[in-house]
Amino acid sequence: MDIMGVSSSIFEFSGEKFDAVILATPIYFARDYIKQILDAGLIVNCIIIPSAALVTNGEQIDLFKNLSVLRAVSDAVSVWDRNGNISIIYRDKWYLGALLPKKLLGCRNTITKIFNSDIKIIENHLAFSTLLWRRNILVSSLYYPALIFRSSIDFLVSNIHARKIIDLIIDEGLSAARLNQINITLRHSDVYHFAGILKSIVSPVIYFWNRGLPSEVDFFNGAISKLSEKRGKHAMMNDAITLIIKGLEAKIGDFQKGRRAFENE
Repeated sequence: MDIMGVSSSIFEFSGEKFDAVILATPIYFARDYIKQILDAGLIVNCIIIPSAALVTNGEQIDLFKNLSVLRAVSDAVSVWDRNGNISIIYRDKWYLGALLPKKLLGCRNTITKIFNSDIKIIENHLAFSTLLWRRNILVSSLYYPALIFRSSIDFLVSNIHARKIIDLIIDEGLSAARLNQINITLRHSDVYHFAGILKSIVSPVIYFWNRGLPSEVDFFNGAISKLSEKRGKHAMMNDAITLIIKGLEAKIGDFQKGRRAFENE
């Protein structure tokens, strides 16, 4: 797939007709951005939201069941229909646009590479949900603890104390998935290997904080905790990670200025 247009402004795309538009935004902004796209009269068949977020909020779930909204998780692209089923939507020749914050406009080549790579066609809801949960547990077990430790991601598995925390997050995530009828093949060693690949890399979540934005922890560790609790089980380590992140964000201060700056880009 070739990205034919990249912009930070919805209105720059006015008059264009795209098969799909990639929307790179924090998941909690997704509903507002999609409304702006529709209000601007942008002609687009599909909206792609690259994210491994697990949504527990009713309004967000309704959003992702809208026929025009795609969920993309790395090598998987699928669309939810109004009944929560998955339809095959990948096409070889898409006229693709990308709406990005100004500071991400230089990432065009990276985004193009991702979407030009071999994309696995996910034909059913279970296969998509399995991949989504697997990616979510990876992020929850590495990115948010690394943010708390202010360490590189590989430190989490090289340090015996930090690794015990990671193990608990993984186990609770796998348990939450099973409670929600999702069976995932994810070994602790898989997570360790992934962390090793990210040697000397800090948590990408720091991008949010550096820009005065809250993280997406509610859709990762927080979602694992909530989805466990709904099934009568506590995910105490994921709950603790969520609370610590929330506490640190409260310490950092008011995020409204950062939100407004992001929305105005």
